[in-house]
Amino acid sequence: MQLVLTTASPTNAVYTDASGAPQYKVNTPLKAHNRTTTISRVVERGIPRRNSGSSAGGSESEAEGSARFANLASIDWRVFESSVIRFRGQELAVHDFFRKVGWGWYGRHRVFTAPDGREFKWILGAYTSQLKLNDAAETPVACYRPKKLDLFSKPRKASLEVLPPFEGMLDEIIVTFVYIEHLRKKKERAARSPTLLNK
Repeated sequence: MQLVLTTASPTNAVYTDASGAPQYKVNTPLKAHNRTTTISRVVERGIPRRNSGSSAGGSESEAEGSARFANLASIDWRVFESSVIRFRGQELAVHDFFRKVGWGWYGRHRVFTAPDGREFKWILGAYTSQLKLNDAAETPVACYRPKKLDLFSKPRKASLEVLPPFEGMLDEIIVTFVYIEHLRKKKERAARSPTLLNK
């Protein structure tokens, strides 16, 4: 399944399927400190509406159309202590939600455990993030492709591709992806400008 983002920012976008139908919405207020990212999932018609946060821009509003969303998870971004993920009735500091393994372009990779007990590993790559099963084969699960603008080829919107065997755990993939790609981009910016390391 390919989820296409309405913006280049995974923390502020509507995620649509290949037909353009909204599936998820991620909203992060433009604040310097104490920001909370809200992750919402589309709900079927007939289910009472729940407020899941305001939209972040025009392109998102257009993509939303008449879709209705319900809160799925939230991430409290913290500067001087571990950020917090609220998901499926739990509230966990990210150092409890993930564990660090190996080394990548921007530091250590992150592993989380799915409800079925399997472990999954997010790879913090030089240009993108990838999700794999944390097994000997490192079975591919999902891959993020950033927005691409090229004078010599057709522009490409940002997208997250989830392989068919793992579409049943889309919620877990989306929630962890939002955190991981935010972390990867932060490390990418810091590498380009070392003064950002302490911000």
